[in-house]
Amino acid sequence: LYAVFEGWAIGAISTFFDAEYAGIVLLAVAMTVGVLVALLAAYATRLIKPTENLKLGIAAATGGLMLVYTASLLLG
Repeated sequence: LYAVFEGWAIGAISTFFDAEYAGIVLLAVAMTVGVLVALLAAYATRLIKPTENLKLGIAAATGGLMLVYTASLLLG
């Protein structure tokens, strides 16, 4: 039941933004899939190894993005 409502909410938000900015949802999906494929390839070829430092770096980068997005939202 939760997944149904979550899918509906994400679909509604996506529809709103796609109406405002044509093609943005398709671009976001394509970029997400591109990043996924690139990271899976890097992991499969052992270019990156899942260490604690990697986990910390990913958490720090995600937190930094959250701060930038929040500041942009509040100051915009």
